[in-house]
Amino acid sequence: MGVRRGRSVVVTGVGLVTPLGCDSRAVWQRLAEGESGATTLPDGPLGATGAQYYCPVPGMDSLLNGIRHVSFALKAAESAIADAGVEIAHCRSRTGVSVGSSKAGFAALEHACDAFQRSGAGEVEGADFRICYAASAASAIAGRWRLGGPVSAPGAACATGTHAILIGRRMIMMGDAEIVIAGATESCITPLLLNGYRRMGVLATDADAAAEACKPYDARRSGFVLGEGCGIVVLEEGAHASARGVRARAEVKGGAAGEDIFHMTAPDPSGVELGRVISTALCCAGVKREEVDYINTHGTGTRLNDPAETTAIKIAFGEAASRLSLSSTKPMTGHLLGAAASVEFIIALMALEYGLVPPTINLRQPDPRCDLDYTPLAARRREIRNVVSISCGFGGHIGVLVAGRPER
Repeated sequence: MGVRRGRSVVVTGVGLVTPLGCDSRAVWQRLAEGESGATTLPDGPLGATGAQYYCPVPGMDSLLNGIRHVSFALKAAESAIADAGVEIAHCRSRTGVSVGSSKAGFAALEHACDAFQRSGAGEVEGADFRICYAASAASAIAGRWRLGGPVSAPGAACATGTHAILIGRRMIMMGDAEIVIAGATESCITPLLLNGYRRMGVLATDADAAAEACKPYDARRSGFVLGEGCGIVVLEEGAHASARGVRARAEVKGGAAGEDIFHMTAPDPSGVELGRVISTALCCAGVKREEVDYINTHGTGTRLNDPAETTAIKIAFGEAASRLSLSSTKPMTGHLLGAAASVEFIIALMALEYGLVPPTINLRQPDPRCDLDYTPLAARRREIRNVVSISCGFGGHIGVLVAGRPER
């Protein structure tokens, strides 16, 4: 089946579970004020890894660590559905799911392995493995609301959320669904993962305070702070949303996915492939370079990512790059791995809605190689017509989304 002409895809609802909270308006307020959810790792197995900081989701400590990513997805989906004002019971057969995760049940698997090493197979429950599989969150959402549409559970490292939304958009454009619950979820702040990232040299470790640790585009940057969370959007066919009489938050005009095969964990410093994917996304969206006003960047604060991303943006936007407003919100939310892309896409949508560019906090000494307007320290008012969200992941995964004000 080909793409059905005349179809558009809009966002009618959003749901967030983040280190800054789970209410989207409250999260946006904290982002606008430049607050960070980073804190110091506690003593014990996490602190013993040598890492210093993390960004946990507050108020959900009662959850078993192994099922947190599923619980996050259910909570964010519930919020997004309520925000969309849609009665899922009336359209179950035409509602799909596209929710992925990079690490999925990594925490549960680590827990099961620890139990096996400590006490043998008798201490490992079958449930530990049922929640490890990659589609656990997508299946939980489909089961919770008894949905009959297509279900997808992509995994594309830190670009997972973007890929999930692109797949959800395609489901609607192809006529396979009228509504898709799309996004990504992650909860894997574990001793093994923290130790691995520390040994890779990508974790921030050189700050006096946790909130100051991640410094994207700053000459003093040393890495990111690991976080957890979930971002879910309700995608809806434009005419379907209009028939319900609801206000669309934005139109998902297009996007693109690609692959930078330069290195398993390092981006191509030339930025050529990322620049190509950005240009392809704009072409798909039918949006000119001059019509983009804000980019939420990948902005990890690692030594290699930031200058490569800056170069790629210059390649894609040419002279128009100098008038863009950009920012990385990872210093406030932490790096949510697979969930980063969908959370940051929602942040970009809120910037579009409120006409406010969130800041890149801690950017006090810009790296000369990162010479675009990354909105240092404080949020800034601006008229925003179209936004771009960029995500890149280990293994070379790239995803770019383009959204703008819906036509009414």
